[in-house]
Amino acid sequence: MIIIIILFSGIGITTASAEEKDDGLNIKSKQEKISFSQLDIQSKEDFISLKIDETNTYLRSSEKPLLPALTKTFYFPFGTKIKDVSIELGNVNIEKISKKIEPTPKAFPLMSIKQPLDNNENIVEENDIYSTSELYPDRWYDYRFGCGLQRNERVIIFNFVCYPVRY
Repeated sequence: MIIIIILFSGIGITTASAEEKDDGLNIKSKQEKISFSQLDIQSKEDFISLKIDETNTYLRSSEKPLLPALTKTFYFPFGTKIKDVSIELGNVNIEKISKKIEPTPKAFPLMSIKQPLDNNENIVEENDIYSTSELYPDRWYDYRFGCGLQRNERVIIFNFVCYPVRY
């Protein structure tokens, strides 16, 4: 079994603001460097768990490996046009592991408190992910745009999620 670890170099976002100047649109660029420390691998009975200090969430998809992830959200004034998003990947390390990565537990259905809860029944692995040669997740990062309110002001929201470990 192999896991692949990456160090991101950074995120670059080029925006064009809706406010016009004498020389055209107000074009700004926002860049952020992301780096990750060493992967912490902990053994747990039949599986291993993975942790990276700089991540703030996990990729959670029922019965698939529970992998660390980093989510960053950027806010821009409403009317801003995102002209370009560039992601630069850094060094990629390949590491062999001795056990499967702990699967994401199944979601608990709503139930009566009279029904007993069996914790072992909740941990199930999806065999396709653990036995295929295709990487999971299938890409290093994902992003999406939206709009909403921040401090009662309409804003454009850029949500970026990176997956520093792939299985």
